Amino acid sequence: MLRLALVRHGTAVSGAACADYDRQLDERGVQEARDTAAFLAEALQPRLVIASAARRTRRTAEAIRDACPGSRLQLDGTLYQASPEDWLEAIRLAPTQLDAAQPAAPLVLVGHQPVISATAAWLATEAEPLIAELGHFPPATAALLEFDPPEAGGWDRLEPGTGRLLQVRRAGR
Repeated sequence: MLRLALVRHGTAVSGAACADYDRQLDERGVQEARDTAAFLAEALQPRLVIASAARRTRRTAEAIRDACPGSRLQLDGTLYQASPEDWLEAIRLAPTQLDAAQPAAPLVLVGHQPVISATAAWLATEAEPLIAELGHFPPATAALLEFDPPEAGGWDRLEPGTGRLLQVRRAGR
């Protein structure tokens, strides 16, 4: 099985003081990131964390990497204002960043709204109603998805609509 978590960054400071890309996590967001990281360390044990390079996603991703021994962090500046198709391409390229002995290791993607929940709904069958029920996919929410490995491949052959939504977890719950 291929397992993936899509995570929205933790709560960030108001955008009035700096450019949106440079917004950092506020105190609540730091705690949310730690909480979500602890959950993912137990539930998923990812080997690779892929994140938008914006400051708030980077800090959330660093908390996840730090809580998950053996995981690596890959920052991608192109994912800041990316589409679900861009995130799928990042997933498909993951094997190039993973240990050759674990090409189907669990992944975490850390991004922004609305694209992170749209990506989850696009990748998983029947995910959209549950994600819509959340309202707006609150900060530090994680959607856990599972995929049957595609024939003759892994992450590099992933297709939309082939995953199962296992769980949606809000920070602190």
